[in-house]
Amino acid sequence: MATIKELRLRKLWSQAKLAMMSGVSRTTIVAIENNQHTPQPLTIHKLAKALEVEPNQIDQIEHNS
Repeated sequence: MATIKELRLRKLWSQAKLAMMSGVSRTTIVAIENNQHTPQPLTIHKLAKALEVEPNQIDQIEHNS
């Protein structure tokens, strides 16, 4: 599994680009990536579709290096 941030960076997308492609607000993406928000199933589905992965491939916990 990979985090949303890892998947986003693999595509060389900014948070704004992922927001535009998924229909999820940039603020929500920032909060998820900073472990300030746990995404709901619908949000995970939208992000997975935009990132072209299955929802179960997304690790819901961002692991900070």
